[in-house]
Amino acid sequence: MNKFKDIQIGDKVYFQHSVRTGWHSSRRFWLPVEVTKTTPTQITLANGKRVRKQDGKIIGGSYGDYVKALGDTHYHGELIEDQTEQKKAFEEKLELEKQFNFTLKSIGEIKPDSHFTTEELQQLLSKANQLHELFIAKTVREI
Repeated sequence: MNKFKDIQIGDKVYFQHSVRTGWHSSRRFWLPVEVTKTTPTQITLANGKRVRKQDGKIIGGSYGDYVKALGDTHYHGELIEDQTEQKKAFEEKLELEKQFNFTLKSIGEIKPDSHFTTEELQQLLSKANQLHELFIAKTVREI
């Protein structure tokens, strides 16, 4: 079987791109990459990777590094689709989480005899309680 025998320069194939979410964790997205060169046995992609036409295996890649065609299926029947927008939205969410955590850490504590008025402290406490309730509601669902 020669999976990509009819592929042409300018066609797109899909590869998995990982977005790191922690030390040993990541989320993967199928992204398009353009074919820039073809030979009887290989294709070269715009990202510099070379791929066997026979089965889509990335040459020099790790075990399981393959490119797929749009509409193919991956492990567990996952349909291959362009996930560029999902990746962008996920990265934006990660950035917001990072900014939130930085902001929360930078607030610190209110020291005794601060310059806040009683009314300002009541408003801050109300907002902090709302934030706490939202955080608890979201994290309890994940467990």
